[in-house]
Amino acid sequence: MRRGDTYPPWLKARESALAGLFIVCASVLLALYYDSQNPDVLLPKLYDIARDFSEIGLMALGMTLVILCGGIDLSIGSIMGLSAAVLGLAWNAHLSKPVVAFLAVLSGSLAGGANGWFVSRLKLPSFLVTLATLMIYRGLTHTIAPSGSLIPFPVEFLQGNLLEIPVPIYIFALLAVSAGMLLGGSYIGRYLYATGSNETATYLAGIDVPRLKLGLYTLNGFLAGLSAILYTARPKESIPTMDSSLEIAVIAAVVLGGTGIGGGRGHIPGTVLGLLLVTLLRNIPFLSPEGRAALLGLILLSAAALDRHARRKSGEEAETFM
Repeated sequence: MRRGDTYPPWLKARESALAGLFIVCASVLLALYYDSQNPDVLLPKLYDIARDFSEIGLMALGMTLVILCGGIDLSIGSIMGLSAAVLGLAWNAHLSKPVVAFLAVLSGSLAGGANGWFVSRLKLPSFLVTLATLMIYRGLTHTIAPSGSLIPFPVEFLQGNLLEIPVPIYIFALLAVSAGMLLGGSYIGRYLYATGSNETATYLAGIDVPRLKLGLYTLNGFLAGLSAILYTARPKESIPTMDSSLEIAVIAAVVLGGTGIGGGRGHIPGTVLGLLLVTLLRNIPFLSPEGRAALLGLILLSAAALDRHARRKSGEEAETFM
């Protein structure tokens, strides 16, 4: 059985629980907004939530592939911040919009590729590598943009709506479908599941695992760069300050969606469900940013514990990663 085609009963139960919890949280959140917001303000708030979903979602797609392959990227939020800082620097230099966008995704891809090189070529633990680069990229970001402020990137197409739905949602949906097809219907998807399940056996079978990992981390950085473009292209009045909990939000969405922490198990639909829940929790109106970060951390810890318990119950070996 190829992993991803048929899911164990506990995973289906998790998805059902996530869907139910999402409906409850969405209902409560909408009720709170209706109570606390003017109706004229409600719709823009919902558009902001949708944009938040798409921006975190792009990074969650790449993170799903990385974790599925047995890795982790703790620097994903810092890569996004670095890409946004490079974008602002290029925009202030009066470069054309296509060049600015290219430099943003290029910087993200290079940062992700550097992570992949250390992991795949030097065989360093992904946890250690990306923890170090999290600090390196964050330091570079504050060097480029000392004030920590983001410069709006006025791309009218990305700021608009199509059929009353923000354009970034369509971009995320297109890439999510593409990632799902990659996992479910291509040899690359089979290689990913195989590497996450047993990296040594996959390598002995003739698969170039280092090259695969390098490509995954580079793609992860590319998606973070693309997310930075969407983030800075928000309507000027709605660009929030970039917080430091993006990594937790992305990883929580992936793990909540059923992707195994040690690799070899997971799929895109589960990530989307986890992402829906995480996005709602990030936008609870009565919690401070610190409170939301603490809540996401608690959810991530609970999801990891449930994942371990479910694997033991299903007879699989417990997973660990470094």
